[in-house]
Amino acid sequence: MPKKNSIKIAIGGKIGSGKTALSKKINSAMGYNDICIGEVLKNYCLNNQTSPNRKNLHTLSNLIIKQNGEDKKFTWIMKNSPDVNWLQPLIIDGFRSEKVYLQCKKSFKKLFLFIVTALLKHK
Repeated sequence: MPKKNSIKIAIGGKIGSGKTALSKKINSAMGYNDICIGEVLKNYCLNNQTSPNRKNLHTLSNLIIKQNGEDKKFTWIMKNSPDVNWLQPLIIDGFRSEKVYLQCKKSFKKLFLFIVTALLKHK
């Protein structure tokens, strides 16, 4: 996979921690496009006539890991995101595994990681 030189911001955290909220705030402030790993999985389910409920998303994620290895899950995400320009600055929302993040880090020279540990409320 070729190295991409533009800045990438990776956002990780647990379910409901505020990863997407932070991604949207950064997008609003900096104008970077964003991709949500969970949305890629949801779109895959919908394109394959499967309900994108939490159970099916979890099953799909486990299947991707079983077939490709956890360290190759990000490659699967990239291949299943044909509309994403991976050469531009980008916010990548939804990291929940260190191995998936480390694979992403190998792909991009300028990758910055933010971990969200609690839902941030902005007034």
